[in-house]
Amino acid sequence: MDADAVIFEVYALRPADFTGARDAYVARARREKDTAAAATIGGLRRPTWPCGP
Repeated sequence: MDADAVIFEVYALRPADFTGARDAYVARARREKDTAAAATIGGLRRPTWPCGP
């Protein structure tokens, strides 16, 4: 899994949608046994200010 691409994608979402998307990617990375990506993505903090469109 490309963690950098996931980071750009989830931070482009509304803050309200961020947590669900992040958690779904963490679960997917774990299923794929990509522990590094799961840790990186799981450590992302929800933005408090809208960053996306």
